[in-house]
Parts: sequence; structure tokens; C-alpha cells
Amino acid sequence: MTSDARALTALETPGAEFPSIAPPSKWVGGVVFVWTTLVVARGLLGGVNPRFHWLVSAVAVIFIAPFLLRARCATFAPGLLPAWLLAVSVLLSSVGSPDPLYGLAEAGKLGIMLVVTLTLFVTHSRYAHYAFRAFVFSAYLNVVLLLAGFLGVATLSREMMLRRWGTLLDYPGSLWRVGILSVGWSAYLLLARDKPVQRLTLLAASLALIYFDGSRTGFLLLCLVAVPFLLVVRVVEGRSLVSRLATVGAAFVLTLALVAGWNWAASQHSASQASGSLGRIAQLASSLKLEGATGLAAADPVRVRMLQTGLAALREAGVVGSGIETTRAGTEEGLFVLHMTYFQVLGDLGLLGLVAYLWLTLGWLLWLPRAWANIRGMVSAPRRGLYYNAILLLFLFALAALFHPLSTEWSEWITFVIPYALFWEAVRATPLAEQANVAP
Repeated sequence: MTSDARALTALETPGAEFPSIAPPSKWVGGVVFVWTTLVVARGLLGGVNPRFHWLVSAVAVIFIAPFLLRARCATFAPGLLPAWLLAVSVLLSSVGSPDPLYGLAEAGKLGIMLVVTLTLFVTHSRYAHYAFRAFVFSAYLNVVLLLAGFLGVATLSREMMLRRWGTLLDYPGSLWRVGILSVGWSAYLLLARDKPVQRLTLLAASLALIYFDGSRTGFLLLCLVAVPFLLVVRVVEGRSLVSRLATVGAAFVLTLALVAGWNWAASQHSASQASGSLGRIAQLASSLKLEGATGLAAADPVRVRMLQTGLAALREAGVVGSGIETTRAGTEEGLFVLHMTYFQVLGDLGLLGLVAYLWLTLGWLLWLPRAWANIRGMVSAPRRGLYYNAILLLFLFALAALFHPLSTEWSEWITFVIPYALFWEAVRATPLAEQANVAP
């Protein structure tokens, strides 16, 4: 029996608290909502204080201290063992690193986020629903800030980089991450005709954040992962032949649109002919069309150099790495931490760290069939959409790691912890649990 299987059995044993049935505390839920809204805002780290999220977390702990003192957690919660292993790998790799105290601090941060907080949310997953509401609220809030910037209030939002907008709460590169948190949920419910005006508004807000961020990663994940995922859900869930045929037709049209869009992007010889995410995609497509692989290097030489460094780390990998954030790529602009988590973890934390990271972020796939079957049996469309969205976010988290470095901050891991907790709630879902829950 795997560790996750033992954990699930422990959560389902008689007398164990079943989080999706146990009535939540509105006070604790409110604190979780406010806390999540603040830690999702990456811009506050630079605009207020680099340790702002940790200060907010400390205050949140004080506010819900009575709940935490009474809270019971499963001895073996899903994800607990790989979380421990990841923190230990950071600790071991720091022994021979240039700055062992920094490695010790980073191991402690991962321990708090993944060993303690992840276990709390998995065990008491009802509070993950409040966190998801904060995701939705954050999307609306950032769109309001964007609109203010368009109207000339530069202190709230502005074009911080060429064709890339940021807000007071989220800078370019993080704005799309807020937008994509609720894309799957709003799009699914729009297709299900559940409060269509409200869902369309949220979907438009989410897509606007992804577009104006200008992130190629965000745009590609939206087109190549999120949209196909939703189409697969609709085909599998289709209640009639007509519904399934309509979804297949939509997929065909989408494919044609993507091909046409790529051809258009490749034809843009001047990056100024497009804006937002499309402008940066156009630059990449044009370089690939004109110069092939050489064009890719010309379009993003820093990332190519990172890839070369990552391949070197793969060849030289040991059981324990050289220390967190020590695997860096030398470029004309200076030394950069690898923007590819898997290569970075391999170099920084060694094979031990890579196994732990893969186990944590992909181990849930073994339980996907059970979760999927449970979700399909649910009557509530908002409930199904919530869990489908959680699965989508877990996929996106794993794929986004191909283009970004490992983080030890709340703003990164909260986008994994909450979907992970909701996923395990879906795995152990029962009709009684569904009736007890209220949709976000």
C-alpha cells in the first residue's frame, strides 16, 4: 500500500474527522480568505516588504490560534512523506553549499508550507474552498486595478515592461498566474450554462489578466493545456451525442484557429505589430520561422543558456545536490538561477530532491481515475467545476515548472496547496459530503 493510500485510509476510518462534512468555522474561513488574497499578490513582496507574506502568515496564525490548537491532522496525510523528503533534501544539500544557513532557512520555509500547511488543508479541506474564493476575488481585484491604470492611475497599474502590464498587487510574470487560477472553473460553468453572465464576466477578467501580463508561458498553457483539458472534460461528460459532436466541432475550430494564429504570428516581422502575450508569441514564432533553432536562441538567448546548464547538471547529478539556488547559468546579463525547476532541483538538491519533487507534484496522478469517477457522479455543476479546475491547476503547476525556477515563497506554493487539498477531497468524496458542501 502506498503512503497516499495509507493516508486516505486513515482519513476515512471511523472516528476520523471528515473535513468535507465537518462544519467549518466562518471566522477561520474568513481569515483564510484574507490570508490567501494577500499571499497570492506577489507584487507586495517587492512593493511592501520581501517578507510580507511571512508576516501576514504569522498574523493569520495568531488570529486562528484556538482552531490550530484544537485541530487534528492525519498522521499520514497525502503528500506528507514527499514534502518531508523535499525539505530534507534541501537541508542535506546545504551542508556543503557556500551558504549553509540560507539552505537551512529555505528548508524551514518549505517545511512550514508543505509539511504543516499542506497537511492542514488536506485534512481540513473545507477551508480550501475559502481560499479558492480568494482566487476568484483576486482576479476581479486585479482587473479593477488594470482598468484604473488604463484610465491613467499609474500607481495602481501600468505597462511595467514592453507590452507587459502589472498592477499594484502583481507584476508581469505573476499577473497571469492569478488569472489562470479560475479560468477552468468559470469556463466549465459557462459551458454548463450555470449563471452564464456571472461566469462570462469572471472568464473575461481571467483572460484579460493572462493577455495583458504578456507571458508566453501563460498564453501557451492556456491554449495548449487549459482549453484542450476543458474540451476533453466536455467530451467525456457529454450527456448526449449532440453535445459530444458539438464539443468535437469546437475542438476542430480551435485547432484551425491556433494554426492560423501561429502562421499570423510567424508573419509579423515587427514585434510592434502585436501587443500583450500575442506580441511576444509573434516575436518567437517569427524568429523560429526565419532562422529555425538559431532563431529560438536569438529570441531568448538567456533561456537557451539555462537549458545548456540544465543538461550539464543532468549529466553530473549526484544523490545530494550542491545547495539550493547554486545551479546558475552564466549569461551576458549575469548569473541566473535556472528557469526550469526540474533541472534546477536536480542540480541544487540532487536525485533525492528530484524524486521528492516529482513524487509531491505528480504522485496524485495515480488517484486521478478515482477522483474523476467521483466528480462525474456529482449532481452540482459548480462542485464538478471546482474539482475539475483543481485537477487542471495541478497539471498547470507541473508544466509551468518547465519554464520557471523553484520557489520557496507562499505565492508560488499556495497555487499548489489549495488545488491539491481539493483534489484529495474529490478522491474521498461521497454523496453525503457533496450535500454538506456549498459551492464557491
